[in-house]
Amino acid sequence: IFVANTMLLFVRGRRRAHPALPPPIPDQPRVDRIGTQATKGAGLSLPFALLLLLAVQLGWIRGAWVLAAEHLATLGWVMLMIVGVAYHVLPRFSGRGVRGPAWARLQLLFHSAALLLMVPGLGLGWAWLFAPGGLLMTVAVGLFAWTVWPTLHVLHPRPVVLPISLKEQPR
Repeated sequence: IFVANTMLLFVRGRRRAHPALPPPIPDQPRVDRIGTQATKGAGLSLPFALLLLLAVQLGWIRGAWVLAAEHLATLGWVMLMIVGVAYHVLPRFSGRGVRGPAWARLQLLFHSAALLLMVPGLGLGWAWLFAPGGLLMTVAVGLFAWTVWPTLHVLHPRPVVLPISLKEQPR
């Protein structure tokens, strides 16, 4: 039931009584759509990683695919979820938008291309395929930092004074 509901959410989405109000940040709806694409990519990465691990366990493919599945789970599921949530939440939290939808789209494109090169490269033992994937992933992570930096730059920690009592309390 969980898998069916998750798939239905990806296909249809949850029905709302009223459409959501647009955020006051220009281009944020376009960035939200890119964040949704990243989150959907994360949702696809985890089942594929688990299927790879199951195939290794059943002996259908060789053990090198375990490392490929781990990379798919880490860089696909975890990192794409972080990207998707960050593109949606950080601008609302800070009040400032990301650098723009073009940067976010480019970052997601590089991230996806890197996964498509890295996973088979690791599983098949082809360093010539894994190396450009690793380079693309490095660029994608740098682009992600570049894209969200304006939202993080405005967040200044407030000084907090915590009273500390050095007196021992009686029991």
